[in-house]
Parts: sequence; C-alpha cells; structure tokens
Amino acid sequence: MYPTTVIGILFVVYSLLVFTIMGWFVYAVTHKRRIELKFKLELTAWIIFLAIAAVTFHVVTYLKLPWVKWEIMSHAMTPKREFKINVGAYKFHFPETPMKIKVNDPVRFSVTSEDVTYGFGVFRNDGTLVFQMQVLPGHANEILWIFHNEGNYTVRSTEYSGPENWKMIVKDAILVTK
Repeated sequence: MYPTTVIGILFVVYSLLVFTIMGWFVYAVTHKRRIELKFKLELTAWIIFLAIAAVTFHVVTYLKLPWVKWEIMSHAMTPKREFKINVGAYKFHFPETPMKIKVNDPVRFSVTSEDVTYGFGVFRNDGTLVFQMQVLPGHANEILWIFHNEGNYTVRSTEYSGPENWKMIVKDAILVTK
C-alpha cells in the first residue's frame, strides 16, 4: 500500500473514533438516567486514548507530507532563487517568463496584491495542483517550495477575485530543469 493510503485510512479511523466519543458524550448528556462513575471513567479513558492517538498520528505522519518538513525547516533554509511577483488589475506580473528553477532547489515566491485578494496556484500540465496560496493585499504572502519533477508549470488564480478572474492563467510560467 502507498504511504498516503495508509495515512488516509488512519485518519478515517481516528475521525470515526472522535465521532464515537462525541456521540457517546451526547448520549450521556441527554440520557434520563444519572451517569454513574463507571461511565465517567470510561469517558475519561476514551478522551485520553483519543489524545494519545492524535499525538501519535501527527508524530508519525508530520514528515510524510512534503510541505510540512519545509515549513518546519524554512527558517533555516536559504532559497536558491526568489521571485517577487506582483498581481493587480487581474494580471500576474512576473520578473521573468518563464521563471527558471532547478529540480530540488528551494525557491521562495513572494507575491503581493495591489488591489484585491487573488490566488496564486501552480499547476502541472495535466491540470493537477502542485500548491496554492491566497494573496491578500497589504500582507506578506510568501511560500517556500521545492520542485522534485522537471517540466513546465502553469500559474493561475485560485481565488475568485471578480469578473476578470477567469482570465488569470499563465501557461508555462515556471520551467523546472535538472
């Protein structure tokens, strides 16, 4: 099985346990009989079990998700390239097109909005999303990323910002090479 499949299954099991304890609590609160001490101990045991399961789940999976490790280490990482991108009047303004990046090199995208909230989404040629972030005016909007596969990537707005938003697609905006 793939690691992401195992993580997904574990997350579903954990979620079902949380819903079970929530249902158990609702039953205990709404039941006409007085709750006995035995039930309270079992409820406490469930809460402790769920807390331990949650911590264990996050410890086991936190480095399996690619961006988490980068976010944890981002303060210590020096990007090989940094691109300052301005967005305004429904257009991306790149420093160069295409933005050239080497495989496995950390790169920082600093995106600023001049007017409204936009999205900054990077997509593969097959249309699948690599990453995205919201670009809020008046805020620092940065993301550190490492591309593991070479190819051309498309940038498009992933946040509805008005009637011209659908035109915010720049094909082959990023070129990743070895």
